[in-house]
Amino acid sequence: MAVRIRKGEKVFNVHGDKAGAEGVWLAEGQVQGLYEPQVRTTYKAGAFQVGSRYKGRRIGNRDLVLGFHIADTVLPWEFNDSQFRSVFDYQLDPWDTQSGPTTIEVETTMSGVRKLDVLMHEPPEFDAPLDPIMQQYGNVIFKLRAAEQPFWYEDEAVSVFQADTTSATGFVTVSNPTDNTLYQKFALTRATWNLPDVSWQGAPGARTPGGTHETRMLEKITVTDANGAAWVDRDRSRLSFRDANDTLMIAQQAGKFLVYAIPPHTPPTPLPISYTDAPAGGARAELVQPRLWTRPWGGEFANTVSYVPPLGTTRFVVPGSWSYQIPPAATHLDVVMLGGGGGGGSGSAVVTGTGGSAGSWATVTLERGVDIPSEVAVLWGEVGAGGRGGRWQIFNPGRGESGKPSTCMPIQLVAAGGVGEGHTGHVSGDDVHGPTLEFNGQNYTGGSTQHTPSESGLIPAGGGAGGWPITRGGDGARGQVWVRAYVA
Repeated sequence: MAVRIRKGEKVFNVHGDKAGAEGVWLAEGQVQGLYEPQVRTTYKAGAFQVGSRYKGRRIGNRDLVLGFHIADTVLPWEFNDSQFRSVFDYQLDPWDTQSGPTTIEVETTMSGVRKLDVLMHEPPEFDAPLDPIMQQYGNVIFKLRAAEQPFWYEDEAVSVFQADTTSATGFVTVSNPTDNTLYQKFALTRATWNLPDVSWQGAPGARTPGGTHETRMLEKITVTDANGAAWVDRDRSRLSFRDANDTLMIAQQAGKFLVYAIPPHTPPTPLPISYTDAPAGGARAELVQPRLWTRPWGGEFANTVSYVPPLGTTRFVVPGSWSYQIPPAATHLDVVMLGGGGGGGSGSAVVTGTGGSAGSWATVTLERGVDIPSEVAVLWGEVGAGGRGGRWQIFNPGRGESGKPSTCMPIQLVAAGGVGEGHTGHVSGDDVHGPTLEFNGQNYTGGSTQHTPSESGLIPAGGGAGGWPITRGGDGARGQVWVRAYVA
């Protein structure tokens, strides 16, 4: 895991491989408030009711207390301390129109980068038992608040529909991989639009349009030359309709508004959209989907994870079946896969076991309409599981199982799993050969070597280590699938 503090061009790496590069790193035992926001629930009971009834919840500010060690680098401590203090303030700079809040970034292998914007709400505390300039060290504790947005966020996902004719029909792709309700918005150019606004039903990970209004459309949303453009927003804290001049348009739309938000853990789902009366050159709609998470990592529901759809990279990390809705706007797809790592063998009475080998890479670039037909809407396949480590038996040490392959259909791409006990003559679990793969300008990282006997392989795709004497072998790490959609 990596943690960064960012404001404008200033970046401080405070946890992870680069921690302390700027002379600042998180202090052990001085991290509070990162995990969940404040939640207050309301219940109500009648005079003779047994128990009570849930009425609702309120999400409050997220207050954080973060302590930092600050030391000298090639620059003196007092300079590093001053530079770090300058990225925090009590309010946005009223003289700098480009100023933004301080952003905390947390990056993990499974969940990618999530962000939280904060301001100070109390003065920082400074702990210096001796002269900090003499020691070139100090411990500073910042008290921060995420007020307007207490949830962690990712970059917004955008699904685009456009055509160069005066009327057209097509689809936008809705998805919500997060553990929070998604309040979507549309950005529209001049035309008369019919926008999807469906009700949803189904279990997490299997939500589909259903219920009372499973085919509902917000009809005849008119964007005129005078409007220039329009934004239609489901978020009730914002204007439901506004034009390019930030003028309220609700009266112009005869009281129409979006009704249904997108529930948590909704898989990619194409929904119809259309327009008429566009000017020469056509029209464009963007479905903007904020990504808000309760925690800085985790919260994904099995293989519904989708990080930056429709254009961007989606990762599938849970062994078993996966499916991917191809974004309508994509012209190219990069598929990158790792098979599951092989399991390590158990130790014998006096000798450690042999480590498993890592899963293999498989890659392909697909041009839609060339390598796959344009009408193909879905890729699917399997994420390979890691092989089980060998179980120790007194007379016959157990062999590690090979990892399962990862696959992608309908192109029949296969990334082989690692061989059980495949790291011949070595107790360590094998690392992925070429642990960082560069493919079409993007980096993809596999698991590194597992040196500790009996421990599982490092994700993704690392081999399990061989067992200590009379101890079982480590399991191989699960594989992984990346699908990147883009326009080339």
